Amino acid sequence: MMIKGFFNTQIIKYPYIFDKYRRLKRILGSSNPFYSYLDKFSKIHNKKINFLQIGSNDGLVNDNIREFIVRDHWSGILVEPQPVVFRKLKSNYSKVRDLSRLTFLNVAVSNRMEDSANFWTIDESFANTLPIYKSSSIRRKASFVTPDYLRLACQANGVSEDHIVKIKVPVLTIKKILEDYWQWSNLDLLIVDAEGNDSKIILSIDFSNINPEIIIYETPISNSESEKLSNFLVQNNYRLESLYDPRGVSNNDTIAIKNGSAMENSL
Repeated sequence: MMIKGFFNTQIIKYPYIFDKYRRLKRILGSSNPFYSYLDKFSKIHNKKINFLQIGSNDGLVNDNIREFIVRDHWSGILVEPQPVVFRKLKSNYSKVRDLSRLTFLNVAVSNRMEDSANFWTIDESFANTLPIYKSSSIRRKASFVTPDYLRLACQANGVSEDHIVKIKVPVLTIKKILEDYWQWSNLDLLIVDAEGNDSKIILSIDFSNINPEIIIYETPISNSESEKLSNFLVQNNYRLESLYDPRGVSNNDTIAIKNGSAMENSL
């Protein structure tokens, strides 16, 4: 286990080698629920997928679409509000083929337009002293909704909450992002990982203007919030499925699939 952990910590420093290693694991049969869904989705559409990923983090650790961006040359927009993590995101994708098919935005996404908003993250100088996997797992819980997610991540990783800091980040809505930055004909895939703001973001979508075939989001903790979001998506002609790991334990993510779509018809 220690050898495996050391290997993962080292290989993550080299995105090109990391991609080759993960590709080899797939060839040897390694899989997970996200991979199975997205691999089928990509193949159904002849690998031509346009996406919007909200909460891209560093684009490497625990990222479920990176291998398709690399392998199948998906095109789209990657959004990450944390300035330090955003620089890592761009660096980790700097060697992919035809970088012009990717747009990177250093903003937070909200259900309403604001010039900026408070955002809780972990102190940069301290984060740089942590192992890459640990700092990345903590940073994934950064949020402009509440610092509570970050506190829990710090506790889980044995890190003091004293290292949590508040910064200001620019804010855009999905509508504004698509109006100003979208350069493709259709949006096939929307992934929302906004640590407590997923529901508000998705509930703000005007489906008469955008119509993604698949939406992937973190299932809300609140039952009432989860039910409200589920009803909204069902009313807008989506069917919902929970993702499960091989042991049958929920990964706490939901996939909304457009009824009558190519993906829905393949299931």
